[in-house]
Amino acid sequence: MKKWHMGVGLLIVLAAVCASYYVYEGVARQPTVEVKSISYKVVDKISLFGIDVPTNITFPVSLEAYNPNIIAINLVSADYKVYGNGIQVGYGSIEGPVKIPAGERKTLETEVKTSAGSGIQAAIDAFKKGSLEVRIEGTAMIDVPFIGVRPFPFSQEKDLLKDG
Repeated sequence: MKKWHMGVGLLIVLAAVCASYYVYEGVARQPTVEVKSISYKVVDKISLFGIDVPTNITFPVSLEAYNPNIIAINLVSADYKVYGNGIQVGYGSIEGPVKIPAGERKTLETEVKTSAGSGIQAAIDAFKKGSLEVRIEGTAMIDVPFIGVRPFPFSQEKDLLKDG
Protein backbone atom coordinates (compact mmCIF):
# COMPACT_ATOMS: atom_id res chain seq x y z
CA MET A 1 0.00 0.00 0.00
CA LYS A 2 2.83 2.44 0.83
CA LYS A 3 4.54 1.83 -2.53
CA TRP A 4 1.35 2.86 -4.28
CA HIS A 5 1.19 6.15 -2.31
CA MET A 6 4.85 6.82 -3.07
CA GLY A 7 4.30 6.21 -6.78
CA VAL A 8 1.33 8.59 -6.87
CA GLY A 9 3.34 11.21 -4.94
CA LEU A 10 6.21 10.93 -7.41
CA LEU A 11 3.78 11.30 -10.34
CA ILE A 12 2.29 14.44 -8.77
CA VAL A 13 5.75 15.99 -8.24
CA LEU A 14 6.78 15.11 -11.81
CA ALA A 15 3.55 16.60 -13.20
CA ALA A 16 4.09 19.80 -11.17
CA VAL A 17 7.66 20.16 -12.46
CA CYS A 18 6.53 19.63 -16.07
CA ALA A 19 3.62 22.04 -15.68
CA SER A 20 5.83 24.75 -14.16
CA TYR A 21 8.30 24.36 -17.06
CA TYR A 22 5.55 24.89 -19.63
CA VAL A 23 4.11 27.84 -17.68
CA TYR A 24 7.58 29.42 -17.44
CA GLU A 25 8.28 28.75 -21.12
CA GLY A 26 5.00 30.51 -22.00
CA VAL A 27 5.63 33.62 -19.87
CA ALA A 28 9.41 33.92 -20.27
CA ARG A 29 10.31 36.99 -22.27
CA GLN A 30 13.12 37.05 -24.80
CA PRO A 31 16.34 38.68 -23.61
CA THR A 32 17.80 41.25 -25.99
CA VAL A 33 21.34 42.11 -27.02
CA GLU A 34 21.84 45.50 -28.65
CA VAL A 35 24.84 47.41 -29.86
CA LYS A 36 25.19 50.35 -27.48
CA SER A 37 28.08 51.99 -29.32
CA ILE A 38 30.61 51.44 -32.07
CA SER A 39 33.56 53.70 -32.67
CA TYR A 40 36.89 53.39 -34.41
CA LYS A 41 40.56 54.11 -33.74
CA VAL A 42 43.29 54.18 -36.37
CA VAL A 43 46.17 52.12 -34.96
CA ASP A 44 48.51 52.05 -37.98
CA LYS A 45 48.52 53.91 -41.29
CA ILE A 46 50.61 54.30 -44.41
CA SER A 47 50.97 57.25 -46.73
CA LEU A 48 49.96 56.68 -50.37
CA PHE A 49 50.51 59.59 -52.70
CA GLY A 50 50.40 61.98 -49.77
CA ILE A 51 47.18 60.52 -48.34
CA ASP A 52 47.21 58.71 -44.99
CA VAL A 53 45.47 55.35 -45.39
CA PRO A 54 44.69 53.27 -42.27
CA THR A 55 46.11 49.74 -42.34
CA ASN A 56 44.94 48.69 -38.90
CA ILE A 57 41.73 49.97 -37.33
CA THR A 58 40.25 48.82 -34.05
CA PHE A 59 36.54 49.04 -33.34
CA PRO A 60 35.69 49.36 -29.63
CA VAL A 61 32.22 47.84 -29.34
CA SER A 62 29.86 48.15 -26.41
CA LEU A 63 26.98 45.65 -26.28
CA GLU A 64 24.08 45.87 -23.88
CA ALA A 65 22.26 42.72 -22.77
CA TYR A 66 18.84 43.10 -21.16
CA ASN A 67 17.07 40.45 -19.11
CA PRO A 68 13.31 41.21 -18.86
CA ASN A 69 12.60 38.04 -16.87
CA ILE A 70 12.01 37.42 -13.16
CA ILE A 71 15.09 35.20 -12.81
CA ALA A 72 18.76 35.76 -13.66
CA ILE A 73 20.19 34.43 -16.94
CA ASN A 74 23.73 33.81 -18.16
CA LEU A 75 25.30 35.05 -21.37
CA VAL A 76 27.37 32.02 -22.38
CA SER A 77 29.07 33.64 -25.39
CA ALA A 78 28.59 36.09 -28.24
CA ASP A 79 30.19 35.96 -31.68
CA TYR A 80 29.94 38.78 -34.19
CA LYS A 81 31.32 40.23 -37.41
CA VAL A 82 32.03 43.86 -38.23
CA TYR A 83 31.59 45.26 -41.74
CA GLY A 84 32.82 48.60 -43.09
CA ASN A 85 30.90 49.79 -46.17
CA GLY A 86 29.83 46.20 -46.81
CA ILE A 87 33.35 44.76 -46.49
CA GLN A 88 34.00 42.39 -43.59
CA VAL A 89 36.80 44.06 -41.64
CA GLY A 90 36.90 41.97 -38.49
CA TYR A 91 35.19 39.74 -36.01
CA GLY A 92 35.10 39.24 -32.30
CA SER A 93 33.65 37.30 -29.45
CA ILE A 94 32.75 37.54 -25.81
CA GLU A 95 33.24 34.54 -23.58
CA GLY A 96 31.09 34.04 -20.53
CA PRO A 97 29.45 33.19 -18.45
CA VAL A 98 28.25 36.69 -17.67
CA LYS A 99 25.38 36.77 -15.19
CA ILE A 100 22.56 39.18 -16.07
CA PRO A 101 20.30 39.75 -13.05
CA ALA A 102 16.51 39.72 -13.40
CA GLY A 103 15.10 42.92 -14.89
CA GLU A 104 18.54 44.47 -15.40
CA ARG A 105 20.90 45.54 -18.18
CA LYS A 106 24.55 44.57 -18.42
CA THR A 107 27.11 46.38 -20.58
CA LEU A 108 29.74 44.23 -22.27
CA GLU A 109 32.87 45.86 -23.69
CA THR A 110 34.93 44.29 -26.47
CA GLU A 111 37.28 45.35 -29.24
CA VAL A 112 37.59 44.19 -32.83
CA LYS A 113 40.85 44.45 -34.74
CA THR A 114 40.92 44.47 -38.52
CA SER A 115 43.36 42.91 -40.92
CA ALA A 116 45.56 45.19 -43.01
CA GLY A 117 43.91 44.20 -46.32
CA SER A 118 40.34 44.72 -45.23
CA GLY A 119 41.29 47.89 -43.35
CA ILE A 120 42.87 49.41 -46.45
CA GLN A 121 39.98 48.35 -48.67
CA ALA A 122 37.35 49.78 -46.29
CA ALA A 123 39.38 52.99 -45.80
CA ILE A 124 39.74 53.56 -49.55
CA ASP A 125 36.02 52.94 -50.00
CA ALA A 126 35.22 55.33 -47.12
CA PHE A 127 37.50 57.99 -48.66
CA LYS A 128 35.72 57.68 -52.03
CA LYS A 129 32.19 57.71 -50.56
CA GLY A 130 32.84 60.15 -47.74
CA SER A 131 31.19 57.77 -45.30
CA LEU A 132 32.11 54.75 -43.20
CA GLU A 133 28.97 52.70 -42.70
CA VAL A 134 29.74 50.14 -40.01
CA ARG A 135 27.47 47.15 -39.47
CA ILE A 136 27.86 44.69 -36.66
CA GLU A 137 25.88 41.47 -36.60
CA GLY A 138 26.15 38.44 -34.44
CA THR A 139 24.53 35.93 -32.15
CA ALA A 140 24.53 35.77 -28.38
CA MET A 141 24.10 32.39 -26.72
CA ILE A 142 22.05 32.85 -23.54
CA ASP A 143 21.37 30.19 -20.92
CA VAL A 144 17.82 30.63 -19.64
CA PRO A 145 17.07 28.53 -16.54
CA PHE A 146 14.63 25.65 -17.11
CA ILE A 147 14.78 26.25 -20.87
CA GLY A 148 18.45 25.91 -21.78
CA VAL A 149 20.90 27.70 -24.07
CA ARG A 150 19.22 29.65 -26.85
CA PRO A 151 20.63 31.86 -29.66
CA PHE A 152 19.64 35.55 -29.78
CA PRO A 153 20.72 37.45 -32.92
CA PHE A 154 21.65 41.14 -32.88
CA SER A 155 22.53 43.70 -35.56
CA GLN A 156 23.08 47.44 -35.91
CA GLU A 157 24.35 49.90 -38.53
CA LYS A 158 25.97 53.29 -38.01
CA ASP A 159 27.82 55.77 -40.22
CA LEU A 160 30.88 56.59 -38.11
CA LEU A 161 31.94 59.58 -40.20
CA LYS A 162 28.50 61.24 -40.11
CA ASP A 163 27.11 60.00 -36.77
CA GLY A 164 30.39 60.30 -34.87
